[in-house]
Amino acid sequence: MALIVGCESMVTNISPSKLPKAGSKLVVQSFISPQAEYINVLVTESLPLFHRSNASVESIEDATVKISDDAHEAIVPFNETTKTYTLPADKFTILAGGTYHLEVSHGVRVVKAQCKVPGVTPVINSYEISPLEARHHKLDGIELVQLNMNWKDTPGEKNYYRTNAYMTIEHSVGDGFVNGKETEKRMTSRLGFYWDRHSVNKELQQDQDLDGTTFFSPPGQLAMPTPRTYSDGVESQVKPKPTLKSITIELFNTDENYFKYHHSLDEREDNANPFTEPYLIFTNIEGGLGCFGAYNAGKLVYQPE
Repeated sequence: MALIVGCESMVTNISPSKLPKAGSKLVVQSFISPQAEYINVLVTESLPLFHRSNASVESIEDATVKISDDAHEAIVPFNETTKTYTLPADKFTILAGGTYHLEVSHGVRVVKAQCKVPGVTPVINSYEISPLEARHHKLDGIELVQLNMNWKDTPGEKNYYRTNAYMTIEHSVGDGFVNGKETEKRMTSRLGFYWDRHSVNKELQQDQDLDGTTFFSPPGQLAMPTPRTYSDGVESQVKPKPTLKSITIELFNTDENYFKYHHSLDEREDNANPFTEPYLIFTNIEGGLGCFGAYNAGKLVYQPE
């Protein structure tokens, strides 16, 4: 005799009217520095809770963005090309040690934040650039470059750091087929170093319990361009033949806002397991989301002779 068992669904449908009401918030992202050529402010908005659309979040173009210190205020206009609010540094000066305020308004929504630029420009003690053998089979034939650097912590104060580096090269790319063969042209590219996330040292570091000591960066790695094959009925390969123009090495002395925001982004990426509790992203935007932070950048530029 067959036994038929009915199973009730474990999923309960809840009426939308019973769900909590949560509208969107302004999301602001801006990081100012005495060394930056522009003040850039990105303004978007969060998706409401239980929002069904998978549309991408776009920049808000009609907000009013103001930046100020204790004596001056400036409107930051919207830039159609970059889709951010942008102001040249010579229109509003950012000084080391200065405190700045940001206000963004859009309709009835107004958000505010403030940050203080670290007063000390960090100094890179030394660095080493070396070729790296590609040990993984997927990287066979790719030329890798490794970068390591170190710096001395400024004693007697709380410091937060971030490492950054990029290489500028000139290389060949395809420029269209002529008589059945791909022609070439030279172009300039800027390639960013990727910092090893599995290293004991991190891209973001702080001097808690390490005041006045020497800090070391994680290994920074960069893959050089590889030959590319073009096809127009007949395949033709173009070798990049790269020429090094420069390597720029930067060390950011950041404020706590900058550090906590980017650290929380890294933590969320490292804990992307869908079965764990959601990781909260740091924000210092009053009435909204995002971050208004600052950094003071030390820089070295290596150029081959």
